[in-house]
Amino acid sequence: MHPIEQLRFVARASGIDPQILAEEAADALGYFAFEPRALITACRQLLSRQPAVGPLWWLSSRLVLAENPARESKQVLSELRPDPVFDVVTGALEHNLAALVGDHGLRQRLGLASSGEPPLSLNQADIVLVPALAAGPGSEDSTDSTGWSEVVISSETRSLLDQANVADKPVWLVLQAGVCLPLLYWREVLARCSGRTEVDVVKLSNFDRLFDWRGSATPLTLQPHDRAVAPELLVRLD
Repeated sequence: MHPIEQLRFVARASGIDPQILAEEAADALGYFAFEPRALITACRQLLSRQPAVGPLWWLSSRLVLAENPARESKQVLSELRPDPVFDVVTGALEHNLAALVGDHGLRQRLGLASSGEPPLSLNQADIVLVPALAAGPGSEDSTDSTGWSEVVISSETRSLLDQANVADKPVWLVLQAGVCLPLLYWREVLARCSGRTEVDVVKLSNFDRLFDWRGSATPLTLQPHDRAVAPELLVRLD
């Protein structure tokens, strides 16, 4: 697939694992590695269509700020494949614990998707796993006693979260590579997602456990995957 077509696929995609989108975009954006202006434009267009996908902000930021975007895109891919958070979550699951995963892509990455076996129902599950799209701090101060308080998830996942809370099922939040953003990007995500029906902003207090690439986390220990910000990406096209 031509890189421009690949970017169009990412821009139009819905209901796809955020890391898969980041992997596809990393491959495609490498095409613009030696054209800085074209790279910035491509990243802006991508973020205008997929503002809720934290890994795309992380990827775009890394490439725009890099001295060698082509090499950086390969480095990002190496950090996405494999993401340590999947081993962390798998290790936290007991062998006899039945997990309902609220996303097919996440289910595959955790090794819980097997052909011929339908996904568990909520009644059958001991625990529910929910993937985050984006998250960020409440202030510039990472030691702020209020910590991180909100996360963006898909509206479909929000429905599962509400059902799990009503059924009193434990819910774990999985924050994949690139999901945790610095404050300026996070504010932009919230602003751009306002009024969108395909995503929801929910409180971290809805989740019993949090997991990021470093292991089990809390709202007080979450940190951006990278702190650097490219101001060029904050410019909106619409």
